Amino acid sequence: MRLLRISARRNKAAILCLVISLGLPAAQCQTVETVSQVQDSSQSQQGGSAGQEKQSSEKADYFRPDPGYMGSSYVVTDSWIYPALERLAALGYIENAFMGQRPWTRMQCAALLREAKDNNADDPAEDPVVQEIYNALATEFALESGRLDGAHNLGVRLESLYARVTGISGQPLTNGFEAGQTIINDYGRRYGEGGNVYSGLTADAVAGPFTFYVRGEDQYSSSIPALPLSLRQTIAQRDSVPLSPAISYLATDRFRLLDAYAGVTVRNWQLSYGRQTLWWGPDQGTSLMFSNNAEPINMLRIDRVAPINLPSILKLLGPMRIQAFVGRLAGYEFILSPLGLSGAWGRPLRDQPFIHGEKISFKPTANFEFGFFRDTIFAGTGYPFTSRSFARSLFSLGNTIAGAPNKPGDRDSGFDFSYRIPKLRKWLTFYAEGYSDDEISPVAYSDRSQWYAGLYMPRVPRLSKLDVRVEGGYTDVPLPQYDHGANYFDATFRSGHTNQGNLLGSWMGRQGQGAQGWATYHLTARNFIQVYVRHQKVSQHFIPGGGTITDGALNSDFLIRPTLGFSTSVQYEKWTYPVLSSVPRTPFTVTVQLTYWPHVGVHSKD
Repeated sequence: MRLLRISARRNKAAILCLVISLGLPAAQCQTVETVSQVQDSSQSQQGGSAGQEKQSSEKADYFRPDPGYMGSSYVVTDSWIYPALERLAALGYIENAFMGQRPWTRMQCAALLREAKDNNADDPAEDPVVQEIYNALATEFALESGRLDGAHNLGVRLESLYARVTGISGQPLTNGFEAGQTIINDYGRRYGEGGNVYSGLTADAVAGPFTFYVRGEDQYSSSIPALPLSLRQTIAQRDSVPLSPAISYLATDRFRLLDAYAGVTVRNWQLSYGRQTLWWGPDQGTSLMFSNNAEPINMLRIDRVAPINLPSILKLLGPMRIQAFVGRLAGYEFILSPLGLSGAWGRPLRDQPFIHGEKISFKPTANFEFGFFRDTIFAGTGYPFTSRSFARSLFSLGNTIAGAPNKPGDRDSGFDFSYRIPKLRKWLTFYAEGYSDDEISPVAYSDRSQWYAGLYMPRVPRLSKLDVRVEGGYTDVPLPQYDHGANYFDATFRSGHTNQGNLLGSWMGRQGQGAQGWATYHLTARNFIQVYVRHQKVSQHFIPGGGTITDGALNSDFLIRPTLGFSTSVQYEKWTYPVLSSVPRTPFTVTVQLTYWPHVGVHSKD
């Protein structure tokens, strides 16, 4: 329970709690000065007595411009900002971007942008394409850059209004936990054949160390038919749950909060509570443990928003970042406990399970990043949440049979890295991620783990505005004990690694293989045309006859005016699942979205 009281502890206590939860020695840690802090310090020294007087008066101000005490909202994971900053990092203009831990706060992004400026990203003689990316980001983070330069962290704004229409002709796949998905990484939005409409807004506010953010939308989705009897029988037999009735979903119109939270920042530790999204991995197309494929989890999260340097010989590990959270899942239907199997189809359990996760990442060099992470699903019906059950889920090294009274939980571990290839530093980045179910680490048990890897080219020779990326991996572990969908599933927590019925991790599912590819031509820093392909194969050991999905899409995103964006996606898909349909299906999906950034808000100008 100490993790839930970090906001009331001093910084050393917060670090100690996180280090213990990650199983690391409680070494003393030192803060890494960000580029902005170094510059501010230098400017203060050069400013003489006038600068000292200003600094003294600011210390008496509750909203003092100290970056370590500035609250800041997170940039949503599907924003154009991440590909833009990643491109600058891959080209060598940013060294302290931790791609394996997202989302980033707006202040983090502004600090990274300042680092790019120090490396001449704003110099037209250096690279016009890079300067164009830098200028677009500088416009986006003008307020945050001003706060790094001394402006007070005080303001409220309506960030955006958006409306999206997704039309699907033909039967789509809508159940990634049991079969596959036509639309992936979409915050668990429901969709069906026909018209689907999503409209919403985003807004944020900051006041000194405090931050508030909301992203809410109205979601209209077409009806979804029930799964066929053959698949429902397979699920019942494979997962040891009752046979599901024929549950279909009528067309629905509902309001959903996506990311919505409040937070406070103290000494570069940001503590936030509410519905929040995580993306733990360097990949673009998926993340094996946490992605935006499901609805955000309601959680209490602590995040080190500025890197830390370790002392003594540990400094060889380079800057370090830490995240940890405790949250509660939603939509869970089945748990096996000492009470027996609890749950029923279509009726979520009254006592939903909890989940906690921890991640630590290092950058020994500007070109190499690696990280370790884990999560545990615990508590829920038949397993009361107590300090003892929480401690058991954190520290227990053993395991028990499914449904045992002392079950520590469903524990998973992960590892990721990214590396800019020598002699091709500005041309090629290789990255990979591993995920292991009930093992200490995929590094130690690589043959029992699922893996996903990719190559990123931030530019193509003679085509500086074109970037190319390919990724691929598998959850179909080639060992017999992992047949029948063992990954993302647990014999105790039988609704698996899901939130509201959608996989928290990868669209590849419980026993599949997949690959993705993107070729993106950037007309400007904000305007692009993209060709996208995806292929997925599901094992016949998971569902009778297996399954395949092949997608091809043409995507575009245009900034029509400084306040108006227009994006489109046209996708053709062919899927074959004998258990779902005796003939192949070819759904055709068209998506159009309008986004308006009104630039409406009130901000401190000094």
